[in-house]
Amino acid sequence: MHNGAIMIGVDTVTLTVQHHGSVVPRSNRLSGATVLGVTVRQSEAFIFKFDDLDKGRFVPGKDEPFPLYYVPQGRVSAGWELVL
Repeated sequence: MHNGAIMIGVDTVTLTVQHHGSVVPRSNRLSGATVLGVTVRQSEAFIFKFDDLDKGRFVPGKDEPFPLYYVPQGRVSAGWELVL
């Protein structure tokens, strides 16, 4: 998408971590959730819906080193806000 594009909930999104790579699913350590990791392979990038941010489906873990989980069903935490 170009800068300034308006996104809607059904748009697909991938996350990247600057200087590390694309976010990908890893082994499941929380029932019904997928812990997220990072890979340098763009082809393995985790694709989700933009609406997943608003619905709070990305949940920070409490374990070291504080993993990030993706919970695909239901509202599980406060939504996230994207800022530039």
